Amino acid sequence: MSHPIVLTGATGSLGGHLAHALLAGTDATLHCLVRAPTDQAAGQRLRTHLRRMGPLGSGERLVAVAADIREPRLGLSARRYAELAEQTREVHHCAAHVHMKAPYRELAPANVGGTRHLLDFTHEAIERQGTAVAFHHVSSASVFMWARNTGLAAVDERTEPTMETAGPLGYTRSKVAAEREVRAAASHGVPTAVYRPAMVVDCCPVATVSSSDILAPLVRAIAALGLAPAGAGPFPLETAEEVARQIVALSRPGGAPHRVRHLFRCEPVPLKTVVAALRGTGTMVAEVPVEDWLDALAKNPDEPDTLPLRGVGEVGNWLLGAGTDRRAPAMHSEATWRELGRTGYRAAPLDDAYLERYARSVTT
Repeated sequence: MSHPIVLTGATGSLGGHLAHALLAGTDATLHCLVRAPTDQAAGQRLRTHLRRMGPLGSGERLVAVAADIREPRLGLSARRYAELAEQTREVHHCAAHVHMKAPYRELAPANVGGTRHLLDFTHEAIERQGTAVAFHHVSSASVFMWARNTGLAAVDERTEPTMETAGPLGYTRSKVAAEREVRAAASHGVPTAVYRPAMVVDCCPVATVSSSDILAPLVRAIAALGLAPAGAGPFPLETAEEVARQIVALSRPGGAPHRVRHLFRCEPVPLKTVVAALRGTGTMVAEVPVEDWLDALAKNPDEPDTLPLRGVGEVGNWLLGAGTDRRAPAMHSEATWRELGRTGYRAAPLDDAYLERYARSVTT
């Protein structure tokens, strides 16, 4: 009988892809923790979401668990918590409260407290089973958003994030705090791994409402204005499908020592490449200096397709590199790709054809 994996975030964009990848790449039963009043409601929400993302060929291995990671014992009864801990051999934590304008105090209960509660669960599983139970944590490369302002022009898998490298945003600071919880657990013997995606793009229809795709609001605003900011980027990109496949490849077998992986292509993608793909959909776009583009954005406050970009606040300025203090460091992922090569993983292309499908999906 296959061993259970506990998965959080399966009703989100990246977490949904991870659920599909785990079903396809393992024989495990997935116990998906979903915020809902009952297991039945959790199951309906989970399966509706995952079917929108693709066929559920192994759907019989999906078990929805009504839970709340913000609560001690994950909001479960003592009996249910113990039963799950006695079976689980891996935990994949992909859930997060993603909001680029919210303060730390609003995000910490899910992003920091939730990580702590899942690590407590992992400790419980290890104690009950007397064997290794691996904890796989999906973080974010945004923990380095402010790194250049601390003197770090480049970062890689060995660079340790701090509150200073995260900068002032509540979301990025909450992800640093969550990683600290994971490192502390690793120092106490929990087999852990941290995965840092950067800018995750997704052609799946559910991604158009995902708060974690921060490129989509920029592309929508460019299409609406018919103008693109010249010189913005390049961006460390990866597709949601490939991030999920990479996590599965790197997590086989479970029980690996603490490792950090960067899940994005080694070659960043210039905005002009994305704009060319947008033109390939038939959208007319002219390039203007960043300052002129920001002026055009300010002069069109009622354009609905610019509202999502306004919603990400300061992150929009970072996307554009607006100002000398708003430039992210060079992001490196070569060590991760060498490791992926040893697993036999082969990436699907992130090419002009994919980017054109992506541009079409976020603007229609």
